[in-house]
Amino acid sequence: MSVSQPFPPPYDDAAGPEPGPDLAGVRVRGGVEYARVPGFRPLRLDLYVPDAARRPTPVVVYVHGGAFLGGSRRLTHPGTVIVPGALAAGWAVAAV
Repeated sequence: MSVSQPFPPPYDDAAGPEPGPDLAGVRVRGGVEYARVPGFRPLRLDLYVPDAARRPTPVVVYVHGGAFLGGSRRLTHPGTVIVPGALAAGWAVAAV
């Protein structure tokens, strides 16, 4: 199957999520470009790093659901099951 044009981009500017009360002690860097696909928008992630993380820091890559048809890394709320546990263990989380 060939696609004549790419899917329209979701809302995806360079700004990332703002730290909230549930992210105390976590640095958030939103909109980090990790790849470019010719003819498509840049691919970005939001990175959550605990202040107490050791260097080098292990990273969990969190992929939201949506069957590649919808969704966004921005809809990934740090209140999901894996994210708080990973951050509490000193791991960083990359939401793609």
